[in-house]
Amino acid sequence: MENFQKNMTQIELLRTVMSLATGALCGILGLTGSLGLAFYLLTSVIIGVALAGWMSFDTKSFANTSIFGLILQGLQGQALSFIMTWTLAYSLVYIY
Repeated sequence: MENFQKNMTQIELLRTVMSLATGALCGILGLTGSLGLAFYLLTSVIIGVALAGWMSFDTKSFANTSIFGLILQGLQGQALSFIMTWTLAYSLVYIY
């Protein structure tokens, strides 16, 4: 059980860092509105599939969740970090 918790902590850390990085990239690229939201959803799915691939698509033995659960896990929680860096980067590049 301890290994599952460590793996989930590492996955959550990776998702947080990637949401911050993709938010900054989205702001720098000047994506606004639904295009920015689509960018977030696409990158979240790509990150989830990459994590599942890294686990050889055997997510039950690494994270005790299904592949679908791994892809959608943290989607809502990481959205706030994404929006924060997205608006910050957009403001710094295009407004100031």
